[in-house]
Amino acid sequence: MFQVLTERGQNKAIAIASDESFGKAHMFRRTCARQRRDFTGVQVPMAPRILHDRPVLIELVKVAMFPGTSWLADVRTAFGHTAVRWCGDRTAKPGEYHVEWTIDEDIAWGRNAKSAAGIGPGLWTGGHCVVVRGQLSLTEDGAAMLDLNGATILLGLADPLPDGVVGTWVELFIEREKIAVYPYEL
Repeated sequence: MFQVLTERGQNKAIAIASDESFGKAHMFRRTCARQRRDFTGVQVPMAPRILHDRPVLIELVKVAMFPGTSWLADVRTAFGHTAVRWCGDRTAKPGEYHVEWTIDEDIAWGRNAKSAAGIGPGLWTGGHCVVVRGQLSLTEDGAAMLDLNGATILLGLADPLPDGVVGTWVELFIEREKIAVYPYEL
């Protein structure tokens, strides 16, 4: 099933088609937390509920590529350390960067998501995946979001969430190539 979003102006019309779930289709990767531009390059204002998002400050330890993988960044945060897909300059030097996080895997409760054993944000390597601990919430239109120390990560859902998990601390178990960080200037 496809969702089509349209926007009409006095002299132009924009239509976007996506096979993303209905709650996520309006948030294409790399446009969700900062800005959108229409086909002419003019900035289009974002919905107010997304503007509260704030970046996460990471320490980039190194960027490397291993056979059969994408570029990975060894990152440290105030709440953990792991390696994730790097979507910035491949020659980036070690240091502090503000980043936007994305998770490119649908969340399926009981398969790659569960109630957290502790509270507070967390980020660590767990076997062949990355474990991300944050607070789960839903938008008014039913889109799932993970609060990761004040930064919002929009989530796709494979199935509806079970009763009672919204507002709680959850742990997500995601393949490292499906979690990406996008550095940007403030």
